[in-house]
Amino acid sequence: MEAICLANLSIVLNLNTSATVIFIFNEELNLCTSFIAIMELPPKLKNPAWTPISLMSNPNIFASAIGNSQLYQGDIKQNKDKSTEEIITKLTTDDVRSACDLFSEIFKSTNGVDGRVSIEVDPRFARDTAATIGQGKQLWQIIDRPNLLIKVPATIEGLPAITDLISSGISVNVTL
Repeated sequence: MEAICLANLSIVLNLNTSATVIFIFNEELNLCTSFIAIMELPPKLKNPAWTPISLMSNPNIFASAIGNSQLYQGDIKQNKDKSTEEIITKLTTDDVRSACDLFSEIFKSTNGVDGRVSIEVDPRFARDTAATIGQGKQLWQIIDRPNLLIKVPATIEGLPAITDLISSGISVNVTL
């Protein structure tokens, strides 16, 4: 992968106080390679008192970043023999794995309290318990990082999926 683009991701920042703030970054801030390469906030939001402590993503964020960024074009061409779903899975899981690696020291130094990175199961599975479980386990296996959180919708069908994933040792972030 030539470039990691985590445009449109949410980064949770510790303000070195009792407060925590979540910033939603978008295309205008162009949060791509510069943040990932040096673990810094874009200049528009730079403040020495802020420390990134976790990172969240979702399918819409990735769809926007992949569809609207030139950074992924080389990877898409390289994987032209794969289906659209396979390409999206590869790009998103590669990015999240890289982000997990970047946040691993925070994860270790806080004994797993901070330094988490999330990826959401496909929202089309929100009403399908078995599909949610299947994809949650698949994402956990592909990314294979201890600081990963699998985001699962808090639907009636998602509740047993959450229970199953947690009982399988998978860290879950329940989402709306």
